[in-house]
Amino acid sequence: MTDQDDWVGLSDFLASMQFWRLVQQELAPSLGERGVELLLYEAPYLDGDRVRIPNGPANERDSEGVRNHSILQDPEGFSVRTSGLDRANEFTDIVEAWFGNFDLAAKYFLYQNVCTSTYGRLDQTGRRSLNALLKAEGLMSGWASRDVTGPTGHYPTDLYFNSANPAESYMTFNGDTRTSQVITKTFRQINELYAAELGLDRLDIAIPDTTT
Repeated sequence: MTDQDDWVGLSDFLASMQFWRLVQQELAPSLGERGVELLLYEAPYLDGDRVRIPNGPANERDSEGVRNHSILQDPEGFSVRTSGLDRANEFTDIVEAWFGNFDLAAKYFLYQNVCTSTYGRLDQTGRRSLNALLKAEGLMSGWASRDVTGPTGHYPTDLYFNSANPAESYMTFNGDTRTSQVITKTFRQINELYAAELGLDRLDIAIPDTTT
């Protein structure tokens, strides 16, 4: 049985994903035939111990293959997982990143796979500038890191954690400090950050109120 207390932030994640789908649908016509490239994901849903995130038209299978994303609850936290087909090679439940709790994993997916991807399709130069700015800020104040064995058990990596609350922690495959600058924001702050960069105030789409 799924403990709902473990999924704090789920409603905010779903609302944020809906916000960006509306934004993508509104802006897609401006790209003409390329508009389909903006329609990244359909509505996520909770399926037992996993939040499944169905692909939208932009992520449907092509000549290179297909990737399907989910956020899985495991014994020690939550991991962003990828399954799919890369050319002729099938892969299942590959760990992209690991987090101490769900809302951090969801914020990571939102900014990494939705916000920055949307931004990049509309303004690649602006996306690079914002990513560089976040990276230059380094590890979030009050956070630290230590070497550990990664969640797959096959590679070493850096575990980043909040010194005041070590349960707030994460590992990404290549290790990065930029993630700490984003996942410590609220869902609303993440949405506002990328919406402002894209000038979305011109659209009649309200940024959802969130509690996490």
